[in-house]
Amino acid sequence: MDIQTTDIPNDPLWAWCRALLTRHAQNWPPQENVLAEAFVTSFGEGACHNLESLRELCARLGIEVTQRPMPADIRGHNSLYLSKRAIVLSAHQPLPGTDEHTLLHELREVIEHIFKELGFVTCRDSADLEIRAEMFAGHVRSEAFSRKLLVFFEHAKQIEAKWMRYGAYAVLGIGGLAYMFTCLFLPFVEDTVLKELNKRNVRT
Repeated sequence: MDIQTTDIPNDPLWAWCRALLTRHAQNWPPQENVLAEAFVTSFGEGACHNLESLRELCARLGIEVTQRPMPADIRGHNSLYLSKRAIVLSAHQPLPGTDEHTLLHELREVIEHIFKELGFVTCRDSADLEIRAEMFAGHVRSEAFSRKLLVFFEHAKQIEAKWMRYGAYAVLGIGGLAYMFTCLFLPFVEDTVLKELNKRNVRT
């Protein structure tokens, strides 16, 4: 297959997708952790740190991000109208980190639309895209945090007292692994929490 060469002027997300296709066209589609690593490398781990930084990144990518009340089972959706991209997040997310995860999930679906326009889809159907978007969101957050964590470890090396230095290593290691685990398995945790809340609502 040949990559379509039509460019959209001043569209950094389109350019990023084109560059990714150039690198991986012979082994397409790449795994979601590969896409996530490339995304963090290109746009910076700082851009994936929290909801505010992600919203700023989306603004640079030409994507309008808003929040509004939605049904409990809908956490977000994306749209494209007359070349205008938009992502809407639920105003009532169940857990900390859900906003960031949902935004990245929707962004992955926007990316898939560009891949489709270029003739290189990564998903068989919408169900497959849902799975891959969940994986992408988790991997982006985990990858961005792991790079921040390396900086913290470098700072910890400067601690002169050995017991304090090793204590810092332990705290960073255990806390970092727990956070990355949460990033990767947040959808499962969300579903568990929502099911429990629904059970309590039925009882009351």
